[in-house]
Amino acid sequence: MNKLDILDDRIVFIGVCGVITAYKSASLVEKLRNLGAEVRIILNEEAEKFVSPLTFERTTGHRVTGSSSTHEEDQVEGDIGSPEGDITVVAPASFSFIGKLASGLNNDYLTQFVSSSNQPVIIAPSMNENLYSSQIAQSQLSQLRDQGYHTVAPKPWGPNDRGSGDLPLTILPEGIIEKIREVFHEDQLLQGQKVLVTSGPTRGTFGQTVNSKIGSPGSLGFKLSKQARQMGGEVLLASGPTEQIPPPGVGVVWVRTVDELDEFLTNEGAKYDLILMADSARAWSAGVNAYPLGGEKTKRFDLELNEVPDLTRKLGRLKPEGQVVIDFAPDTDTDRSEKLNRLKENDINGVFSYPLKGGQNSKPATLTGSFLFNPGNDQEIQAGNRTRLTRKILREIGERYFQ
Repeated sequence: MNKLDILDDRIVFIGVCGVITAYKSASLVEKLRNLGAEVRIILNEEAEKFVSPLTFERTTGHRVTGSSSTHEEDQVEGDIGSPEGDITVVAPASFSFIGKLASGLNNDYLTQFVSSSNQPVIIAPSMNENLYSSQIAQSQLSQLRDQGYHTVAPKPWGPNDRGSGDLPLTILPEGIIEKIREVFHEDQLLQGQKVLVTSGPTRGTFGQTVNSKIGSPGSLGFKLSKQARQMGGEVLLASGPTEQIPPPGVGVVWVRTVDELDEFLTNEGAKYDLILMADSARAWSAGVNAYPLGGEKTKRFDLELNEVPDLTRKLGRLKPEGQVVIDFAPDTDTDRSEKLNRLKENDINGVFSYPLKGGQNSKPATLTGSFLFNPGNDQEIQAGNRTRLTRKILREIGERYFQ
């Protein structure tokens, strides 16, 4: 029995820009389909000047999105941008598209789709050689790579065309497919590893939220568990009460209080290769004590602050040889040396620090955070959205500890 290709049953979105090499995308579609992939096409406004939507509809078996022939009601992200997609490739990507994407100017359907995609994105430029090698183009491509996009360098039309700066560089379907395979293999860094992710909110005795993370409570943990599963891990999510639905293929243990989470980690934590403390329950919980004062109807209520157990510290001290424990915490004014001393003292492998959530209308174009690894290595991480950020976080962990 033949081994299935890594592209088999993958859903690939291909965005096509209006450049002279747009017809090459049809060859890319054909090769992907021959390898077992399902392909969907998105055309930008200029693409139809160079290639017909009907060509792609016949080769893919799906209606083209973004073209003038597409009904407006079909051009919705909930349809073509469904979570079922595995990767997006923009081939060919024009100079103007790259500029708009890098600057956050999402004024057409293709740039909106790509910038909001939760899946890996590959950009395959096609433009004349002088323009491609210009400082502007290279700076924009570098900026996109920093945000988590992948790029594929274009090629000359033929061996005799090298050095002709006015000739357009073209996309190479074989090179793009090789890049797709590379991205998929990168996302298997946790293959065969048992991964435990803790997620909030957990609550104390009187029902108060002890420690919630980025965005809605537990959102970071749920995103990490989904990405870890997509990277091949066997994932269990230990989560507090939340309305969020666990990702497909991820096991879940529901805990209501910090004490329940503590008990679970103490009994089960040693079974996992990687523990991601997206909610480490490191905070203070409130308790109320009533004291009678001079009569049955008169009482004084005292508010006490009871320290919640530092579960990350406990895990670090109990972890077996070879286990990796990563903490996640909001960035504070804590001195770097103090953070590093905590890692070394408690045998924690690393901590990922992220900025506290901004104002209600704060929507930064780039999300950032930074790793501090034991014994003292720093690594800054940035990406265009939270899903790409969690993917880069797990890739850094996978390459460092499990490759």
